[in-house]
Amino acid sequence: MVESASVDFGEQYNSLLYVSEYENYGSISLFRFHIPEAVEEACWSFMMNKTASCPDRDIYISLHLGGLPIVNPYNTSFPDSTELRHASGYNVTFNTSSTQLLPKVSVHGPQPGDWFIIAYRLKEDMDKIDQKGLGKDCRYTIQPTLVYSQVLDIPLLSELSHNAYKLPEGADYALFRYQTKLTTSLLDFQVSHCSGQLQNKTLHGQCPLNISLGAGSIPITQPPTAVMREKRAVK
Repeated sequence: MVESASVDFGEQYNSLLYVSEYENYGSISLFRFHIPEAVEEACWSFMMNKTASCPDRDIYISLHLGGLPIVNPYNTSFPDSTELRHASGYNVTFNTSSTQLLPKVSVHGPQPGDWFIIAYRLKEDMDKIDQKGLGKDCRYTIQPTLVYSQVLDIPLLSELSHNAYKLPEGADYALFRYQTKLTTSLLDFQVSHCSGQLQNKTLHGQCPLNISLGAGSIPITQPPTAVMREKRAVK
């Protein structure tokens, strides 16, 4: 009988940085997080603050796996030789008016590796030139935190024998691993002798299962991203 996996939780913190108006990549706020293997869900929360009495501003946030996100906030042209095929990521916008809310971004079944986050603001008036030292000095800050759930001790399926498994009472899913060779061109998984119970009645015939497969990360059974807001704890 194949044993069940277990779930653990981890946290990663990053420094508080000022969020500047975007000029180039030298003016962005840059953060890096590391996602370990077999993470079910990664949830980033963003603590944002501003100088008192300063106007609220939108903070633009981009997440990307394996390298810096490619952003083009002012719709300028890229050189013809620019490689953009792997530039997709997750882009969200939050407003600093959400002082009583904690913006969050969740990614289900994220790929393991280094994830990079950048944050920036847009120029309020592209044609306006302010003399240094005049006017109010408004500063905006952001500090991201990562919380993730990681599956440990995922059972390894054997190709040399049948793998019997019984879903624990109260559980609605199970995870398994299977290691493939580099030369593998086709995988064939079969489920046999499947049965379930509904109100103490055994179900036979069609197997009451949904099966999802994924390479390198937990199979995604939910939408890949979800943006939500949650109240901060009142101290």
